[in-house]
Amino acid sequence: MKKVLCLCLAAALCLLGGCARLLLREYAVSSPHAEQRPVGSKEDTLEARNYVDLKNALLQLVRAGSETGKIRLYDFSGEINREVSRACQEVLREPIGAWAVDYMSPEYTVLPGYTELEISVFYQPGRSVNIPVLAGRAELGETLKASLRGFDTQLVVELGYYDPDSSGWSAAELPLSVYRDNAAFAVGEPAVTVALYPDSGYRRILAYSFVWPDSALALRTRVAQAERACEEIVADLPAGLTEPQTALWLYDALMARVIYDEEAARALREGAVYHGNAGNLYGALVEETALPEGYALAYKQLCDTAGLRCAVVAGARGGDAHTWNIIRLEGAWYHVDSAADDRGETPAHDWFLQPDEVMQETYGWNHATTSRCNSTALTYADLRAEMEQLGLVEPPVSATGEETEETALVEE
Repeated sequence: MKKVLCLCLAAALCLLGGCARLLLREYAVSSPHAEQRPVGSKEDTLEARNYVDLKNALLQLVRAGSETGKIRLYDFSGEINREVSRACQEVLREPIGAWAVDYMSPEYTVLPGYTELEISVFYQPGRSVNIPVLAGRAELGETLKASLRGFDTQLVVELGYYDPDSSGWSAAELPLSVYRDNAAFAVGEPAVTVALYPDSGYRRILAYSFVWPDSALALRTRVAQAERACEEIVADLPAGLTEPQTALWLYDALMARVIYDEEAARALREGAVYHGNAGNLYGALVEETALPEGYALAYKQLCDTAGLRCAVVAGARGGDAHTWNIIRLEGAWYHVDSAADDRGETPAHDWFLQPDEVMQETYGWNHATTSRCNSTALTYADLRAEMEQLGLVEPPVSATGEETEETALVEE
């Protein structure tokens, strides 16, 4: 009799075919651990036995950009309705949820051995979940550099740790710092805004928006023109100069080429809106008129091209916003301000190779983020004497770009 029953059961299973395989698969139970199967795999139903599993499963659906998903709750600890609602709220407070998700709608089906949760995820229009995750400031700086170099209009990243109160840097200020640190493409400063998701916490999504003063094509053209102008100046650099001598030669070359834009400076002091290029690299090297930031960017680019270490400092001079440089020569940093030295009819060198002690009487800057300039080993007077002994005076470029007798390179 038992043999007959077994044969009948086997025949029935054969007739059911695919249905029997489906039932066996649906009732399969995986070993309990927090890791979830990837959404989109052959079996795309996730599983959860507790609140942590549930939240992880919901996050996985969101990070995959899934609009719907199923989660099976096996022997779930806790009241299901309450825990699902809590998990959905938690996901909306996670960076990816706060950025991308509008709301989530759950539905339940009670089946033998488990409860099946079907979740619908409604996303914010136009917000992708494919966001790069960065460890901290260094990675963010490199990512911003690539974005600014490409004249992008938007950048969205997830930062693993961000605490402006203790880190000493601001997500809102970093893009302009990166812009000034990379003078080669500083041909038009963008207006920058940043939104953080969620509103608080250490792990955040940063959504940057950049509004550029011109089209990307026009800005790339300016980059190429400024690069050619820079290379033309550095190509005239006499061979065999020391680092300090090179720094002085480039300083004089810049002041000989550029005219301080008094009209633009006056307009800015009066609160007018300025749309020109005097504050960027292109204005200084190609149009040959500049404001302090244009001078500072141009000097940095000249130094970069010649192999000298130079940085841009944004601070104040006499209470007004001002920009200048610091340069590293023979192991020590010094302040240089070509804009201040180029204000009169004859270029001066009052602010060339100055230490902090002298500068801070007139200037103000963030000492925490600027290298200390404490050396007085190098002076303009000594360097000038060295250049005269070599038979070198001012570089062979005038403010109009024409060679003149007074500014010609003289070799004895």
